[in-house]
Amino acid sequence: MSPSTRERIAVARTAQASGAEPAQSNGLIAAIGRMEPAFARALPRHIDPARFLRIALTEVRRNPKLLACSQESVLGALMLSAQLGLEPGPLGHVYLIPYRNRKTATTEAKWQLGYKGMVQLAYRSPAIVDVYAEVVREADAFEQYLGTEHRIEHRPARGNRGPITEVYAVAHLREGGRIFRVLTVEEVNGFRARAQSPDEGPWVTDWEAMARKTAMRRIFDWLPITIEAAQAAAIDDAGGIVRDVTVDLDDLAAQAAAEAEDGVEDAAPDNAPEDATSEPEDGPGAASEPEPEPERKPEPERKPEPERK
Repeated sequence: MSPSTRERIAVARTAQASGAEPAQSNGLIAAIGRMEPAFARALPRHIDPARFLRIALTEVRRNPKLLACSQESVLGALMLSAQLGLEPGPLGHVYLIPYRNRKTATTEAKWQLGYKGMVQLAYRSPAIVDVYAEVVREADAFEQYLGTEHRIEHRPARGNRGPITEVYAVAHLREGGRIFRVLTVEEVNGFRARAQSPDEGPWVTDWEAMARKTAMRRIFDWLPITIEAAQAAAIDDAGGIVRDVTVDLDDLAAQAAAEAEDGVEDAAPDNAPEDATSEPEDGPGAASEPEPEPERKPEPERKPEPERK
């Protein structure tokens, strides 16, 4: 199904504010329409390709700055979303954010994984029973306990709860145990400052959702997630610029790992079950001192043989 004339007119009108040329806008809309067969091959069965196409066109109309982005980056971001079975736009699965690439002097569409998209990916692992993130506000009763029994107690206040003070993410594993991480608002904003687009996109329009995602990302690497979920997180960490419409998750994940800047390794979650993060002290793979070699007894001295006559 190609875009209708009404959709083309609506996009052309909103393109005026973005600075995109009419030919560039119409070319992108037509290119998205031609991608429907490719979307259909990439999408999981439960997502209708026609619906996905409508969502893609709506997202472009909603954010006219996308019309000024390179066609390859927009189509690549949409194809990556289709492969992962995540919808761009208001649902918060995936965001498409215009990003000015100073190295190439071009504007590109950056693919950014949202909080709900990360939750969707986590639930695809049969080893995860429940996963969520919550915000703590000033009037809430909140306690975090570490030590030998790690746990969180959170009782939201009624009425006006006040501003957000912390955010935390929790995952419940099917084999037992929980993994969680708590971040303060200052820590969340520290991660925001390191983002490529801290002053536009969801960090401005959906700060709470991005705060939840930030806490979720801190425990994501410690969860028994699927390969595609790990690849999506790696692509998101690397900046989410996809310049090839024939996108392949394996290739993108490898490229993301190669392009990622060396940094400090992320801290472990505030708690982690032993069976998920470490072996028991006396179990296989446990660190232990090497056993001393058995003492060798000195060999008895040999008496010289008598000379033969």
